Amino acid sequence: MQPMSKGKMIVIGVIALVVIGVILILTLGSKGPVGGTAAPKLTIWGVDGANSFGGAIEAYNKLHNNASSISYVKIDPANYESELIKALAAQRGPDIFYVSNRSLAKLANLIVPVGQEVMNVNNLNQLYPSVVAEDFSINGTVYALPLYIDTLALVYNLDMFDRTLIVSPPSTWQEFADDSNKLRVLNEKTQIQIAGAAIGGSEKSVDYATDILNMIMIQNGTKMWNQDLSGASFAGGKNSSGSQAFNFYLSFSNPGDSNYTWNEAQQDSLNAFAGGKAAMAFAYSNDVADIKRVSPYLRFSIAPVPQISASTTAAYPNYWGLAVSKQSQYSAGAWDFINFVAAQDSGSYSYLGVTGRPPALRSIIASNLNDPDLGVFVKQSLIARSWYTPDYDKIKEIFTSAISAVVSGQKDSAQALKEAEDGVTALR
Repeated sequence: MQPMSKGKMIVIGVIALVVIGVILILTLGSKGPVGGTAAPKLTIWGVDGANSFGGAIEAYNKLHNNASSISYVKIDPANYESELIKALAAQRGPDIFYVSNRSLAKLANLIVPVGQEVMNVNNLNQLYPSVVAEDFSINGTVYALPLYIDTLALVYNLDMFDRTLIVSPPSTWQEFADDSNKLRVLNEKTQIQIAGAAIGGSEKSVDYATDILNMIMIQNGTKMWNQDLSGASFAGGKNSSGSQAFNFYLSFSNPGDSNYTWNEAQQDSLNAFAGGKAAMAFAYSNDVADIKRVSPYLRFSIAPVPQISASTTAAYPNYWGLAVSKQSQYSAGAWDFINFVAAQDSGSYSYLGVTGRPPALRSIIASNLNDPDLGVFVKQSLIARSWYTPDYDKIKEIFTSAISAVVSGQKDSAQALKEAEDGVTALR
């Protein structure tokens, strides 16, 4: 047999590369309609209800001739992360698991990222608000795709606003403080009967206290970390943006301040709001249904969070995405399913229709900007901003301790904030 010519070898090599490329595209999925290879069996772990993926799984299997058996397991949100890490350590974890937008730094080493030829940061910014690329990518590599995007919003009591002749919710923090003073009701002993706003305390009394404080810091231009992420930098000096935000937050629980309207003796903020003991509070979209359930006759509305100025708007996000475990035998098929449910309108609608969450896809956001229940949260997703959180649960403990130390009089705000900064740096 004669040796193969160099020209023939090149032609055959090119053909082989094309074939391999086609196989990879079919296997890993695409940014367009789902057409990748379905995995024969997939298990998903998450914190949503048991039926959250029923419609999406059914629709996905129709596209793949029922070639895939997909099961979903709900894990208690309070224990989700620890249960997940424990299961993965024991080699019995799921193929696909939920990842919080605050947890990627902690879980990235457990995830097989999607190939950049399938999904990259440019694709993320085209499909989703810019916060997703901040939260779910590292050095240009995508580790998860969002199921929805929720943001912190202001809830306010309409009857109390009407009685106080306040015609619209506050759009700035100065208006918020002014309105809170008007709405606050004290008894003859100057004790709080009705709080103008549920803000200023630690997580012991204010739901999402850390989120509210971090949001104000970000709105005020605080750099939460130094440029190379080697150390937290939100404390700064006495008049730094972080210090200003911290002191403003604390002013609402300082009896000697004109903003005083809250203390740690109050019941937790959302229960206080639902029970008519607070005129304003901060909530995520899933809290709205709980407020209505607890107080079905409460007249309240939802507004965007106040801003420091109209030129520097920022909202604070809290959401979950889907990622593929490094232990999965079917990582390509797992990413194909994630692509369907998180990056395709049809799959996303199936999930959102069951859960009632605010959408993450820009294409669905566009048609829900004026939704009577979710419109505020939907709009705010476009201005949502996050920060790097190496361990969110510990960060929440650190800020709770800082707030409590000042409120109780144990430390001044500068010392408490500096110690919080050092504590966050130690998590790096």
